[in-house]
Amino acid sequence: MKLSTHLYRVGNDIVAAYLVVTPEGVTIIDAGLSGHWRDLRAELTVAGRTLGDVKGIILTHGDSDHLGFAERLRRHLGIPVYVHHADAARAMGGPKPPNAKQQMRFLPLVEFLTYALRKGGLRTSWLTRTIDVRDGEVLDLPGSPPPPHHRPSRALRGQHRRACSARRRSVRRRWTHDTQRPDRRDRPPARAVHR
Repeated sequence: MKLSTHLYRVGNDIVAAYLVVTPEGVTIIDAGLSGHWRDLRAELTVAGRTLGDVKGIILTHGDSDHLGFAERLRRHLGIPVYVHHADAARAMGGPKPPNAKQQMRFLPLVEFLTYALRKGGLRTSWLTRTIDVRDGEVLDLPGSPPPPHHRPSRALRGQHRRACSARRRSVRRRWTHDTQRPDRRDRPPARAVHR
């Protein structure tokens, strides 16, 4: 789904991967579920691109619903997968940090599980190699991303679990943990209303 001039989404509001499409190539933010493979190829076609145009994948964190087709692209096409060093072990099948447990409401959990089952959520291929990113490191990827940095997950209220954050100036979006939202710096300043 085309969200803006340079931004496409593969998946839905529950689990998604985002394509940042520029003249220099494509950067993928998260890799969704393994069943998103066909959707990825279809979305690249809509954008007038191919798998050969993908220059890198940035994972916001190492949970299985963000890994989807990442290992497939890395193994078969040599596309680098970037993840914050604190999440690299998790992205390679390591244990979930004990403080990463979060309470989920029943209906959203059922919706997630139903969608994940339909899209291959049980067929996760853990990564066998990642490129670890440190705070402040600048990645040479399409979309002129500023350095990814670790931010505490808002769902975990400041505990030690963190997620990689990437902000793309070309698409005016920020990805943090399981969210994607317009960048606050791109919003117009609030104006006082006088009556």
